[in-house]
Amino acid sequence: MRFLIILILLFSSNVSFAGNKDYISEKWGEMVYDKEEPNTSTHKYIVDGKKKKMKWIDAGEAYYDYRACNILGSRKFFEKKTKKPIIDWHYVNMCTPCQTKQEAAVTIKGKKYKFAFCPYPELEVIHVYEHALITQFEQRIFDDAQPNSEGLVHSILNISSGSNETFELYKIMNDQVYLGVLRTFKTPFKQQQIKHKATEPIDDSEIQTLIDSIMNRMGNIMEEKVNVLLSTKEINLLKSKIEFFPELNIQRRD
Repeated sequence: MRFLIILILLFSSNVSFAGNKDYISEKWGEMVYDKEEPNTSTHKYIVDGKKKKMKWIDAGEAYYDYRACNILGSRKFFEKKTKKPIIDWHYVNMCTPCQTKQEAAVTIKGKKYKFAFCPYPELEVIHVYEHALITQFEQRIFDDAQPNSEGLVHSILNISSGSNETFELYKIMNDQVYLGVLRTFKTPFKQQQIKHKATEPIDDSEIQTLIDSIMNRMGNIMEEKVNVLLSTKEINLLKSKIEFFPELNIQRRD
């Protein structure tokens, strides 16, 4: 799934803008809105030894900077036939010069693309629905996790803590369990995990409320824009109450 997301990020950053300029911010520079045409793909999977396939749709919208690099956006993945949700994804990226030749040069559907600037993940929320697990679109992480009334199984808040490191906060919906995982990767696109370290379940109600608050405002990212960023106060609270929560060198609201 992570590799699929990176391809979408890179592919969607090479677009002709359909929207108008939104506003100018000292932090983000000139931003342009674009609502992309829905893309239909086929996902193949196996259940009880039988091959199955599902047509799914990826629909998204994003803001781009003057380098045609997507700064922030929102995407929804759902099955074409049943309209059942698969994944909701909301993200903020840091657009910087691509760090490797492999990241700058990408082949998509047989066509080669070259990018000067790459959208490296900085803050994102991923909501994983039951249909993603049934169709093996997404790997099942928690064996006993059950969906809530909306079909949502778990949500992930990813906070970049370095070019190759991310702190993930999980919320398991049916049990209302929260936990954190510090992951180290081989590449800045957060691929090829090298190691990870998990916390004990997070029982602190103040932290649980904060995680819910960040996830909720990320769901309104297209309206909130830079207001979804963490504040210094929020980062300090996370750091003070979650074991091995890392130092963060990311953009903040304040």
